[in-house]
Amino acid sequence: FDCGPGNMLLDHWMQTAQGLPYDSDGSYARSGSIDQALLALMLTDPYFDRPIPKSTGREYFSPSWLDEKLHASGEFRRTADMPDERRRSIAAVLTELTARSAVDALIRWLPDVQRLYLCGGGALNSFLCERIRIALDAAGAHTVALCSTAACGIDPMAVEGAAFAWLAHQWFLRQPGNLPTATHAAGPRRLGCLYPAS
Repeated sequence: FDCGPGNMLLDHWMQTAQGLPYDSDGSYARSGSIDQALLALMLTDPYFDRPIPKSTGREYFSPSWLDEKLHASGEFRRTADMPDERRRSIAAVLTELTARSAVDALIRWLPDVQRLYLCGGGALNSFLCERIRIALDAAGAHTVALCSTAACGIDPMAVEGAAFAWLAHQWFLRQPGNLPTATHAAGPRRLGCLYPAS
């Protein structure tokens, strides 16, 4: 299930505030301070308390979602008018939101977890990895190992591609590609379709 925004909001913020596609190694957010009041406001979003299974994406955690939270916190300036220190602080908050929403969901729904594998761009963001470790420790999950999917032989930037390759493989074998216990589907389902080129 989707635990929250992942890096969507942080990437959007970097594009808006810095004209960059993402926060390389988390260096921009690391240089900011975490505004705890803004973080607390973001964490009150009802999505985080919804029971699983659940799914989300850019249609929910959108630029307008971020704008609403910033406005509700008393932030009335346009991004271009913000001091750089404030922009860095918001990047730090969004990094912390990613870390906290992931760890909170993990502890709530998988309390016996032993390993957390990171994939995607977040696995390459050392500041985010540090914040996840800090959140795990604060939740009492000191023994949870934090790893990249590279430890399993899958490049963290190739996990989504590998998942779709596996789904295609399952389709060709006429095998289910879902896990009903995770998705609450009525049962196993063969997913996808094949549309041959004409």
